[in-house]
Amino acid sequence: MSQPSMPSDFLELKSVLDIRIFGDEIWFRSERLCDTCRISTNNLSTPMISQLSRMKGSQFRFDESKPMLIPVADNHGVLHTATQNEILKINDIRDYTSVLKTGDFTFTQFVFDKNNGIWMGGKKGIAYWDGSKTITYTSDNSLTDTDVTHGMAVDHTGNVWIPLDFKKGLLKITDGNWEVIPYHKIPGLNTDSYLFNPLVDKDNRIWFTAFNSSNPTNVICFDGKNWLTEFPGILKNGELFVDSQGTIWRLNHIIDTSSTMKFTLQFLHNDTWKNYDVSDVTHLILSLDANSEKVYIGTSAGLIIKNR
Repeated sequence: MSQPSMPSDFLELKSVLDIRIFGDEIWFRSERLCDTCRISTNNLSTPMISQLSRMKGSQFRFDESKPMLIPVADNHGVLHTATQNEILKINDIRDYTSVLKTGDFTFTQFVFDKNNGIWMGGKKGIAYWDGSKTITYTSDNSLTDTDVTHGMAVDHTGNVWIPLDFKKGLLKITDGNWEVIPYHKIPGLNTDSYLFNPLVDKDNRIWFTAFNSSNPTNVICFDGKNWLTEFPGILKNGELFVDSQGTIWRLNHIIDTSSTMKFTLQFLHNDTWKNYDVSDVTHLILSLDANSEKVYIGTSAGLIIKNR
């Protein structure tokens, strides 16, 4: 299979769902419509083909053999990816070593803790692999009242943060000790909302987006002592990202009176939101990462690379 020379060429007209920068490597998770797949009369959804790709210097390679998650680095800097029930160490594109198979336990996200153990979550509870055995925690055998999680993050001191479903609060794991922070103790949450997509910035603040079915989406930040909600309602139809420098970015989707979608993008600098020009972006923004020189923006129709 021939490999394209540039990511923009390969990713054109694909949905770029995730971008992750590791030093001189930039990884992308994308998908495209399968125009050769047969569609069953019982299945109304359009089949998609997923790709995991990597840019390193002038080299660009991809793998679309099976759906895989965006890479995650362990404590030694070794990159791993995953299918829905297997953790894989990345040796190279299309060259992986199986680390862990989870059988019937399927997951949509995973992180490494400070002991290099692996936490996994999704809709079937939370699983933990300590390097030799896997323990699965559900609402039947743990402090959580739900099996649904909405992302995972490990902060700089080793705390594991796992947002839970509606009205179930936030799970914090410190040195193996579990604490569920009730939703009513978190400003900006109510019975119709939950936290998702936890992100850790360079100052070890934990950022969350709060989905709310009855009000605009809110941004919630925990600085280690206090919950900060100074941006209620601003992020309606938007999203947060953290780049490889530990900077938080905030995206707003705006639909004007002509039903044209526009975007405002900002990054946090010295606790002040700075505007970043995306007036030339016409497709839905799905992902973002940046280094000291470039900003990589994944859209529903390809990749955009801009100067920082």
